Amino acid sequence: MRRFRLRYRSTDLELPLGEFIVGRSSECHLALDDARVSRRHARFHVEPASVHVDDLGSRNGVHVNGHRIQEPTRLDHLARVGIGDQLLTLVVLDEDPHRTLELAVVHCVRCGAPNARGAERCERCREPLPGSRRHLAQTVELPRPVGETETPRSTPQSSFDVVRGLAEKAFALGKRDDAERLLRPQLESLLALAQSKGELDDALFSAAAQAALRLVDQGPATRWIDWLFAFHESASRLMSLEIIDGLYEKARKVGYADPRPAHAYVASLAAAARDYGPAERFRLKRIEGLVRVLRG
Repeated sequence: MRRFRLRYRSTDLELPLGEFIVGRSSECHLALDDARVSRRHARFHVEPASVHVDDLGSRNGVHVNGHRIQEPTRLDHLARVGIGDQLLTLVVLDEDPHRTLELAVVHCVRCGAPNARGAERCERCREPLPGSRRHLAQTVELPRPVGETETPRSTPQSSFDVVRGLAEKAFALGKRDDAERLLRPQLESLLALAQSKGELDDALFSAAAQAALRLVDQGPATRWIDWLFAFHESASRLMSLEIIDGLYEKARKVGYADPRPAHAYVASLAAAARDYGPAERFRLKRIEGLVRVLRG
């Protein structure tokens, strides 16, 4: 029997035999926060040797490799399924674990969409992809049905919210490694975005920092402490008291004793420190105290 996965942004979802419903409703197997997605939009029929997708009478249709389908359509390996403004990719895995086929993709740092490795620009938002030569590549755009009004495309915030929700379910089941597998590509993309532009929405920035702290809380993953310092340094932002207090506790818990990332972060705040008010100065002193703890 073959195995199938549905890749949405940086997340791989195992497709069980039977029906897999995608739509905006929370009752669907995969709920998409997108105004162009119907409550029950598309159905994937998963059989032992094949996967078909059909439209459940949605207003904006289902597109396979750029073409709107009119009947159940069989999906090949790496087939792209457009639902609203969201792009999903079918990954066919060989049943022999030594011959597993992995999808060679690179994820856009702006919108999180998966793209074929070697592409120059994101298929969805046209952002130059990491490692590209920044010139236009030949890509296939999902056509918008005639008469449809333009709606905002998904944002890094909506992308992260979807993945974070799945990670929270993994945490609740005690599957910390699965949660990290889900969150890591998103967090790395957000760090790259902050380092390249230095501008992230406050809500997204806070949610990403809390997710990274949760990973530290769930196991001896000291790289996420490094990530938190680098993330705040790249955006020249003071840590929240929640993050500071969490790092005081978790750095000791996991045996972290490298003061260099913390020291570099404090040094990066020197220029702005003169303009801090009492609350900001208090947080800065707490961070400086954290550096002393790490040194000690």
